[in-house]
Amino acid sequence: MRHAALSAPVLRGGHRGLHSHDRGQLLYVRSGAISISTSMMAVVLPCNRAIWIPAGLPHECRHIDTTELRTVYFGMPHDGLPCRLTIIQMTPLLDALVDRILTMMPGPAGADRRLMRVIADQIVPMQETAVTVPMPTSPALVAVARRLLDSDEVPVASLARDAGMGIRTLERRFKAEIALSLRQFRLQVKLLRAAELLTAGHRVQDVAFRLGYENAGSFVQVFRKHMGQTPARYARRR
Repeated sequence: MRHAALSAPVLRGGHRGLHSHDRGQLLYVRSGAISISTSMMAVVLPCNRAIWIPAGLPHECRHIDTTELRTVYFGMPHDGLPCRLTIIQMTPLLDALVDRILTMMPGPAGADRRLMRVIADQIVPMQETAVTVPMPTSPALVAVARRLLDSDEVPVASLARDAGMGIRTLERRFKAEIALSLRQFRLQVKLLRAAELLTAGHRVQDVAFRLGYENAGSFVQVFRKHMGQTPARYARRR
């Protein structure tokens, strides 16, 4: 199976439902922003970030902004590549290598394969904090989590009733499955939504009010505590 590489623009609001690839995929957001969801987590990927998606991993993509993507598919296994969804440190060298492989495909026999080995060596997990939301595994809690991803304002009593369990049982099972309380999970969902809105160019004050904060100051304090930077600084990196 050969390697492959492609570049494609996607308009804001574009969505590709749950799917998987038979090859490992390096997905690089050259401009814009996307969110990616799997059964294990949801993550926001702003511009100048990349993510490694292992072969066979079901995932869905939603384009928060008009996006220019660079995609490299690995047609053969490479030692050291991550075995799970992983945010990748995008360096100038890796950027240049991806651009080069785009111009080479198909290239001279063996040349693209050697370049792919170099690209594989440059795929290093990113140390910077990312906005991620871990997902539970049991069907009942997955349904709850997806409801909260759609709207984090659903009352906990309603969530518990629809899941067929008491509030305390729901909270206990969330903690057991993802090591986060239901309250902590809701906060992560708010941070994920904040990252999406900020990346799409919304003002900090507008994001704060849309997420239910009484004032922008409270939102800034929470965001900085959990993300290590202010919302304004995060938005400037889009």
